[in-house]
Amino acid sequence: MLALALLTGMRSAEMLALRVESVGGRPGERRIRVVGKGGGERVLPIEAPLEALLEAYLVSRRERFGVRVRGADPLLVDNRGQGLRRGGLQYLVRQCYRHAGVHDRVARGTLVHALRHTLRRGWRRTVRR
Repeated sequence: MLALALLTGMRSAEMLALRVESVGGRPGERRIRVVGKGGGERVLPIEAPLEALLEAYLVSRRERFGVRVRGADPLLVDNRGQGLRRGGLQYLVRQCYRHAGVHDRVARGTLVHALRHTLRRGWRRTVRR
């Protein structure tokens, strides 16, 4: 989830709304279809490392829950196999920050949003060069 947020710049609500079928395209050319604020849709490219992570996640999910993953299923699920909700996403991101030792540097309500800004700062640096 961190990689997805960090490498795409998605908002938390956009991530939670993703379905398995939101990821499409041929291997090496995958894209992710995101419905943003106001219902606007955009298509984001997925780089090879993120594509590999998503594939491994879906395989792991099939093995853990013993169910077939269908296109209309939520892409991100909790430990019971149910669609991840906002509180669950915030909890997981907070745990990752805590494990990394940076939990005290990010405001509680901006956990995922901080990753979005990290990506945008990287874009600005790239554009300036």
